[in-house]
Amino acid sequence: MTDISTHTSLALHQSTLKQVTSFNGKGLHTGRHVNMKVYPAEANSGIVFQRTDKKGNNVLIPATWRYAMTMPLSSAIQHPDGVHVRTIEHFLAACYACDIDNALIELNGEELPLLDGSAQPFIEGLMQAGIKEQNENRRYIKITKPISIEKDQRHIQLLPADELSADVTLTLPEIGEQRWQGKLTPGIFSKEIASARTYSRVKRAIQGFLLSRLLGIKIGRGATLKNSLVVTKKGVLNKGGLRMPDELVRHRVVDLTGDLMLTGSRIIGHVTGYRLSHDLNQMLVKAIFDHEDAWQWYEVKDISS
Repeated sequence: MTDISTHTSLALHQSTLKQVTSFNGKGLHTGRHVNMKVYPAEANSGIVFQRTDKKGNNVLIPATWRYAMTMPLSSAIQHPDGVHVRTIEHFLAACYACDIDNALIELNGEELPLLDGSAQPFIEGLMQAGIKEQNENRRYIKITKPISIEKDQRHIQLLPADELSADVTLTLPEIGEQRWQGKLTPGIFSKEIASARTYSRVKRAIQGFLLSRLLGIKIGRGATLKNSLVVTKKGVLNKGGLRMPDELVRHRVVDLTGDLMLTGSRIIGHVTGYRLSHDLNQMLVKAIFDHEDAWQWYEVKDISS
């Protein structure tokens, strides 16, 4: 294992919460109210979910690529016995922003609360609980060779770099092309990316409504103008408009950041993406572990010793 002594923005040690915190609200796709508690956890335990509404309440689902699955318009994890947790990406992105490596999350439903549709409320709640540094070193995945995925005229690539950065392009008929590029340190993510909200095109929203009502598919049942942007050719329907001109592509970066946390670690590399989706992001995460010659484990060197 090689150390990094120059990456001063990278944390040396793992971290967890100082105390329990909670969130509650409706899920984006189920529309059901859920209560969620986040507990501190021991070093090297990772981020783990537990469904308290299931009989026995003893099924633990690690938020890692081995348990990952895609559900309509969201990322999810599923235990081999079939118990799943969905729409985890905003919370995982918040854990990235807050430098949280280890936590136990209990929830009494299948889907995390959407809150305002961004990662910001999760960040605020986690920071209010406080972050506790632990004694164990954090390990990073440092990309050494390109890893690329293409699917249906979409693509994502991971390249060697000295820190996590991204160059993401989104195209929609209603808005044309939006692009965001920059460093993705936890601080930059919190300040520039985290508040970008989830969105839907009017056409997609209508399709989701019909699928939900006619076929019973759980899509967008909890979406409102208070937690989701609705995009038209004339702009968004939401009162107050956009939080930033390129909010839509920035939300793609929120989703990407959360999905990359399914590595169970932090990435040191540069991501380029065109028309990203959760399934494409997860394909990249799984490809990392299929190409072990394309990366190395790294730890930050303690220069104070």
